[in-house]
Amino acid sequence: MQTRSSKCNYCCAFSYRGVIMLKKVFILLGIALILTGCTNEIPQVGTSSSYDSPLYAGEPNINLKMITPIDGALETSDTGNEMGYYHLKFNNNQSANITYIDFNTKAHVFLNSDISSTYSNSTDPSWLPFGAVSLFWNNDKLYCVTPSNVSADALSTQIVQMDANGTNSKSLVSIPSNQSMLRGIATDGDNLYTTLETVKENGEAYFSFSKISLSDGTITELLQLDTTDVLFGVYKDKCYFKSLKNDTESIPGEWELYSYSLSSGEKHIVARETPYSSIGGISGKFYYYLNLEQGKLFSLDLETGELSTVADNLDLGTTPETSRFYGFWDNHFMYINFITNDDYSLSYDVYGIDLESHAITNVSLMCNYHGNRYIWLQWETPTEFLVINGENRYTQTLYAPDGTTYQEEQIEPQFALIKKEDYWNSVPNYIPIESLQN
Repeated sequence: MQTRSSKCNYCCAFSYRGVIMLKKVFILLGIALILTGCTNEIPQVGTSSSYDSPLYAGEPNINLKMITPIDGALETSDTGNEMGYYHLKFNNNQSANITYIDFNTKAHVFLNSDISSTYSNSTDPSWLPFGAVSLFWNNDKLYCVTPSNVSADALSTQIVQMDANGTNSKSLVSIPSNQSMLRGIATDGDNLYTTLETVKENGEAYFSFSKISLSDGTITELLQLDTTDVLFGVYKDKCYFKSLKNDTESIPGEWELYSYSLSSGEKHIVARETPYSSIGGISGKFYYYLNLEQGKLFSLDLETGELSTVADNLDLGTTPETSRFYGFWDNHFMYINFITNDDYSLSYDVYGIDLESHAITNVSLMCNYHGNRYIWLQWETPTEFLVINGENRYTQTLYAPDGTTYQEEQIEPQFALIKKEDYWNSVPNYIPIESLQN
């Protein structure tokens, strides 16, 4: 299973100090990842240096996994498991609700067994009065990153654990008000590994890669990061980062891909890439990336450094605006071409490359969510995709701070399931998910 890799354009109903800087970093990363490479090879430089003492001395068999996309809450706030999907519904009064889609019954409900609830006050367990950052699933538990209190100039954040049905909720971790947790998250099962931004008393900010214990809430800084360093993926005991070096307004810098080992405490430079880098991501022990100029998909073995061609003669764009990585779905490397029409509207071509057979599929399914565009992949089961294939509009009763009620129009995504075979064949045999307001 995996988290989705497309943003639903829902925003948390609050802001952290420094979020604008974070968004700028991810815009820079996105540009670099979708520019064509000057060569088809990523040079291996083999430079390593020792940092803190080994975090897992004597325990080399660590298997990390990403439980959010690489850009975390800046990309998606939702999560799921083999039974269903958890969705954060953001309200216009800065609150949010946790909702649940049951893959078996096809129902979309608030995460609350009380059908008489108003879903908008403290008696409802699905209601989050100050909104939320994100949800993630780990070891059969649902976790919610949410503000614990709000003041004029600070937000304190907590990580709350609950059962799959939303019961037995308890706060496990308290993150100080001068720190924020918005980027990608990895786990070894017992701990979280993520980037924290810390704002000092003088207003300066610095980023650190930190371990967060889910047993006692302890936060341990492992590695200080540059502002452009992004957790790019994980494999076994290694966390991989992309970092932009020597960048100026007039001269683009170069991207550096490096690993940090939790076992040895070593930082190892895997590759340095030209300013015109490539689209791609890490899946298993491979870094897959596109070369737009050559029209090829390459794979770099992170263990051996071997470079291989996965597919060629691909239909690719040539500029940052024309191609984008869409994630790994159903063992496919997916990307989207963006086409500007004569009337300046956009059309989309979605492609999937089977990483086993190397077959290339063009998916032509479209929907009307946030305009006419491609179907939004949200989650996958062994046989089906959960997708957004439209939108629903309805009026909801909300509660003001003084206790009075008011009506506001809400827009929610229209969810559906589709068999993977139908998706890859562009057959719109959608299995409807009941609308939330029903």
